[in-house]
Amino acid sequence: MRKRRYGIRALAAALAFSALSAAGCSRNTETDPVNDWVSAPIGQPAPHDEAAVAEPGEPRRIAFARPDGETYFASDIYPDPVYRGGPDGTELNPDTELPVRWAEAGLPGAETGETVVVVGHNYTDRIAPFHHLRDVSIDDGIILDLGHAVLTYRVEAVHAIEKGTMLGEHHLRQHTAGRLVLANCDVLDGSGTGDNYLVVAQLEM
Repeated sequence: MRKRRYGIRALAAALAFSALSAAGCSRNTETDPVNDWVSAPIGQPAPHDEAAVAEPGEPRRIAFARPDGETYFASDIYPDPVYRGGPDGTELNPDTELPVRWAEAGLPGAETGETVVVVGHNYTDRIAPFHHLRDVSIDDGIILDLGHAVLTYRVEAVHAIEKGTMLGEHHLRQHTAGRLVLANCDVLDGSGTGDNYLVVAQLEM
């Protein structure tokens, strides 16, 4: 397994999302069972020899698991990736509450040389799937089901960063093989913080 650490300052410069949604941002007023948002079970991670040849593809489902393997979140991923929009092209505002891959980032796969970015809404008045980013801890597993293969990533960093202008020429475009970034519009104690909350993970080989 490869381990890489990324400084907070470097990540902030690289991953300052301009916006996921002006209204986005989820009060933790209720609990929800695993698989509330998943239409089919998450598969088992591929054995080492299968993962080594897993072709890149659109992720279909995502799950979070503790280091002991206990899954505590699962969701479908919207099948069509999101493109940046807004009047100046600096917004990521998906039309779905499901997590969705950012189209200008990489496709997940065993030998993908690009950073994979999956974003999702978060609200102050209800729970959306990526509300659960704040439940993630370092060393948790992030499981991506591609349909033809299942990849496991290990979480290396979790933190909030100030919203900025990520969608220009930033370090994120200097892709890192095996890196996965999850992001939402951060909510804390039922109020939007004005930040994006990030989970940064690395593919296990």
